[in-house]
Amino acid sequence: MKNIKTYEGFFDFLKKKKNLEPVYLEDIKECLYDITEDEPRIKNSLDGNVDGIFKSYDEIFGIKNGRSIEYYGSMDHIKDNMIAVRLTYNLNEISNEEVKRLLEICSSKLRTYDCVATFYLSYGRDEGRTDDKEYKSVDKLFNAINKYYSWSVRQRNPNIAMKITAPSKIIV
Repeated sequence: MKNIKTYEGFFDFLKKKKNLEPVYLEDIKECLYDITEDEPRIKNSLDGNVDGIFKSYDEIFGIKNGRSIEYYGSMDHIKDNMIAVRLTYNLNEISNEEVKRLLEICSSKLRTYDCVATFYLSYGRDEGRTDDKEYKSVDKLFNAINKYYSWSVRQRNPNIAMKITAPSKIIV
């Protein structure tokens, strides 16, 4: 009898679903305001294209066979509960420390909606490279940027793809 009660409780636990509040695209854009308002120094893909080498959206969203997913019209940077934002900046115009501070502010604002931000790193405009690693925090991202710049010729500016994962579907 004790085992039956234990198993019944276990199955009841599996049946419970979280009551998730919807996340709106406008809420996410508001969280990213500190970065997007600095448009001359930090270029972003929320309102247009950004030149440079970046991870593809399919790679960011974990799609193996190309465009086998449904995107929202021309907004191919949004898929279900994920959005990808491309950022690039010129080190002659803004420092890594300032960009790091702005990304930390944005990440903390996103957490108020239970959204998680992760990052991908790339370098170059016409030629360059992408890093396959997904950085789970701003600190780890900038450790990688500083490590790269400690041995490189410091000619290429960082290109960052920020993946924001919401707890529920993003409503456009």
